[in-house]
Amino acid sequence: MRAARSAWFVFYEHWLVGEEAIAQGWLARARRLVTDPDSVIAGWIGLAEADVATASGQHDRALDHATATTMIGRASGDRDLLAMGLQSKGCRLIASGRLQEGLSCLDEAMVAVISNELDPMFVGWIYCNVIATCHTVGDLRRANEWSQAALRWCAQLRDGLLYPGLCRVYAAQLAQLRGDWDDAERDARQACDDLLAFDRRYAGAAHYVVGDLCRLRGRVDEADRFYRRSHELGHDPQPGLALLRAGAGRLDEALGSLRPTIVMAAAEGAGEASDDGRGHNLELLPRLQRLSAIVELADRAGDRETLLAAAAEVDEVTMASTSEVAAAYRLATGGRAAVALGDPTRAVGLLRQAVAILLDLGLPYEAACARLQLARAATALGDELTASMEAESAEAALGRLGAASPVGPRPTRPPATVPPGGALSDREVEVLTLVSGGLTNREVAARLHLSEHTVARHLSNIFTKLGVSARTAAVSTALATGLLASGQD
Repeated sequence: MRAARSAWFVFYEHWLVGEEAIAQGWLARARRLVTDPDSVIAGWIGLAEADVATASGQHDRALDHATATTMIGRASGDRDLLAMGLQSKGCRLIASGRLQEGLSCLDEAMVAVISNELDPMFVGWIYCNVIATCHTVGDLRRANEWSQAALRWCAQLRDGLLYPGLCRVYAAQLAQLRGDWDDAERDARQACDDLLAFDRRYAGAAHYVVGDLCRLRGRVDEADRFYRRSHELGHDPQPGLALLRAGAGRLDEALGSLRPTIVMAAAEGAGEASDDGRGHNLELLPRLQRLSAIVELADRAGDRETLLAAAAEVDEVTMASTSEVAAAYRLATGGRAAVALGDPTRAVGLLRQAVAILLDLGLPYEAACARLQLARAATALGDELTASMEAESAEAALGRLGAASPVGPRPTRPPATVPPGGALSDREVEVLTLVSGGLTNREVAARLHLSEHTVARHLSNIFTKLGVSARTAAVSTALATGLLASGQD
């Protein structure tokens, strides 16, 4: 059985770096060397079979293998095998939509970890899978509890052990969400170096985290460099790169790079397997972060169609989720959409709930962004006291984090009259202001770094909201109702 165990190890050495053909060859050898289907080594082989089945989209078969591994681990008393089987089974249950059953398995596996019952290699393995899974399904409370132990463990890792820095990528992402940005950036930078020799894809993920932190802190050139390096290493640099571009004034380019996300999400359909072979709902948090960025940029651009589509997609994605993070994203994006579309009363109700959940979860940056939108909605209602308090709280939180100002509309004084078609967006006010100064569509486009088509779309939206059909009428109506101040040039 020693030969079969050695073949199993070699399988993972190749499998984990993407050398699937070589890995499959070693797995075939390991299978041939096993004669007893109930032996401990058969359990380890089953663990590998579960990973192979998952990668090929055979989720039921993967769960069967993981369950068999767990049963052999219990029967044999092999703690390493049992814990590894539990984490494998937990991930497969979650991928099949059985979230609570899956999380229970992951928790049981982690009990063995924190009790120091396991070989160090399996401790790192289980930590990484559990933290990654909790993060992607949006269970940040659970992920943060386990990540504190993960940070202590990662500090003790020795050269040559499996996953020499991957845990730090996930721990850094969680530290970023908690607002521990110094620790997050330090750990992510270290992971960039540790993982480059191990797996370029994981190194790409680490570079993305550093890029995000640089963007949030206003270090634009450095953020761009890390996002580009992340892309070179095979990791998708979105939505961070789009938000960076938008912050530099390239709003149409940024939004255009994210719009296909909505199309792809609609085509995939809920519950189908994603490209990496995992269940669709395993990508909950990253998917919500991308959709939230689309809502933010569409709001800034005054693109009602994209804004509505992205907000609807957030509702669909979170509909069946019990995650508090999913609820917070649904409320925050719904609130932002409502204020952008001229319904500040509904926006205030949604955003107050979002802020409460985000504060309770300990996500200070997300809470501050939601508070800015709440201030914007309160301003539109003429509630200057609430607007002032929310804006001050948000700015104080951003100051403590050392954050640059978020992209997007900030609280402004309300117009004297809200048009029957809804309030004008900040971008629409910019366009109409330039039109009132006598600029043509081409000149407005050049001034705002937009296409002429986009300017024409903004004007069409303005005409609809104001109930007019011409540029001069739009300017006259806006001046008469206080939407534009007289004397604009």
